[in-house]
Amino acid sequence: FTGGITPVIRMNLDLIESNDNPIAELTNLSIMPNPVSDLLRVDMEFVRPMDRVVIRVADINGRILIEDTKSGISQESWTKDVSTFANGSYFLSIISEDGVRTDRFMIQR
Repeated sequence: FTGGITPVIRMNLDLIESNDNPIAELTNLSIMPNPVSDLLRVDMEFVRPMDRVVIRVADINGRILIEDTKSGISQESWTKDVSTFANGSYFLSIISEDGVRTDRFMIQR
């Protein structure tokens, strides 16, 4: 730096849903494979049937790319084609009336 003006970039990254209450009723969550290339599979198991569960995939910029709502599930295997998504990091959020759980996964080809 030569003493002139120095550009500064500040980024504030925030997950789509912010909730300090993790889903206590979620006993099992697996994202397979990780890293994924074409088909993303998410297995979820809850202690009891959940009235409403939102499954959301967002990119690193917070843009929601996929959002599905399921009702009355206690065990679910959810599969989505992500072959058109760019390589990089993504966030999977499971949102229920009990709270939110967000995990990161990678797409790599």
